[in-house]
Amino acid sequence: DRVRRILAAGLPFTFLVLVLCYLNWRLFGWFIPGAGYFLIRDQQEVLVYAPQIGAPGLFFDQAFGLIPRAPIYLLAFLGVATLWRRRRIDGAPLAALFLGWGLYFLYIADIAYWHADGGPPSRYLLAGLPFLAVAVAGGLETVFASSGRLRAVMLAFTGIALWWSAFITFIYAVLPELRYEYAPQIREGNAVRLWLEVGRVIRPAVQNALPSFLGHEAAALPLALLWVALAVALGVLGFLMIRRPQRVSTSIL
Repeated sequence: DRVRRILAAGLPFTFLVLVLCYLNWRLFGWFIPGAGYFLIRDQQEVLVYAPQIGAPGLFFDQAFGLIPRAPIYLLAFLGVATLWRRRRIDGAPLAALFLGWGLYFLYIADIAYWHADGGPPSRYLLAGLPFLAVAVAGGLETVFASSGRLRAVMLAFTGIALWWSAFITFIYAVLPELRYEYAPQIREGNAVRLWLEVGRVIRPAVQNALPSFLGHEAAALPLALLWVALAVALGVLGFLMIRRPQRVSTSIL
């Protein structure tokens, strides 16, 4: 049964990768997924092996990070504990999702252009969203299964994260040109256009609380450590919450 479930989770993705390899072989003569970038490796640096910048940057960077635009994904850190608890029930599909996301995320975090400037922010995380979505569902399950004051606090946190995610989505829908930032401009000290627009209706400036992994601000490192600490704290809180007696609730997963 586990083999069947692993195949069901992994074969469609494997098929798509093989089709991409075949197309690259016909076009470029290389049977690999990223043949286009492989061919220009001498003109453009690809791997820089700096996940300490790319990994937190993909999540928390003020210009290109996922969390500032969709903080609902903070619940994914809270949901890690629930996924771990469910490993004996749904271990095979969860393992397939996690391995696909983890290996892909490690690669993206190590490339020089992890920020994918010139396109919508965090677009390089798109391929790993299935696992993040399941982790968010685990976070919601943890929140709804809690009780007392902690439940009230976590529901408020979830509501704010959901509202902010919807708010930024609305701004991008109305002003789609704000989705495009460029790394050279950020390195030169230019402000992120999205936060300039948001600053017209919300004070203080949102970007003051966000680290810039491409800029040269002195506050970048402390802010980065603060956001990473928040993510770790949510993960620890998730494990503490699932160990407490919880209300009976219908599993979101």
